[in-house]
Amino acid sequence: MSSGIQRVMCEEDIIGQKASIVYESMLKHLVTFLPLPIGRCNFIETVTNVSCHASGPFEVHLSSRGTGTVIHWMCSKGHKVWVCNSQPTLKYGMHAGDFMMATNILLSGNNYYKVAHLFNYMNMGFLGKDTFFKIQDTYCIGAIKNVWEEKRSAAIQRVKNKDGIVILADGRMDSPGYCAQYCSYTAMENDSKKIISVVTIDKRQTSRNSVIMEKEAFVRTMDKLLGEVKIAEICTDAHTQIASVMR
Repeated sequence: MSSGIQRVMCEEDIIGQKASIVYESMLKHLVTFLPLPIGRCNFIETVTNVSCHASGPFEVHLSSRGTGTVIHWMCSKGHKVWVCNSQPTLKYGMHAGDFMMATNILLSGNNYYKVAHLFNYMNMGFLGKDTFFKIQDTYCIGAIKNVWEEKRSAAIQRVKNKDGIVILADGRMDSPGYCAQYCSYTAMENDSKKIISVVTIDKRQTSRNSVIMEKEAFVRTMDKLLGEVKIAEICTDAHTQIASVMR
């Protein structure tokens, strides 16, 4: 079987490239009239070592894989003559669209399940949950942490020598009520409007008591920032536990 698959060789091959929604019926209509660079099947039987040599026209088959479509041209004897993908592929055959979808769901702050639900309503192919989290763990989390540390260090350097800065801070739970599992506490420098700290607390770090997670996150935020910058004032919401700590 021969291949017309395009490989991704550098980031410019996928970053910033335009993409479209393509209906399979239109794609099949298009490729039916596409001349192949080979006129005969070059399949070789492994046992007899005999070549097929069946001539065209070849039958076109489309199959969905992730966010892309794989196109196969089959000879009259059922051998795959040519294969092409609707997307360029990365190492190990991953579709570029699957990679870009997984990374951009994360970077845009979206939720995998909601986007997958949308694609299901559209009857469009989508990457599986395991693939999404594998891409996230392998390629995204480390890179995002590195960028965040670089941005945070630059923001701290800009306010490090100020006599006293004003910090605006607040926490956000991952769910309402007393069943929250995580609390993310964010601190921003008032003048520059730059985020200079993000602390995430797991309920398991507070003996599974979600009520005190925000206070714990506040304490950790202040412990770190007090060693880096000179704080004159900190503004939060009316949180009784944080008020108690401040007193």
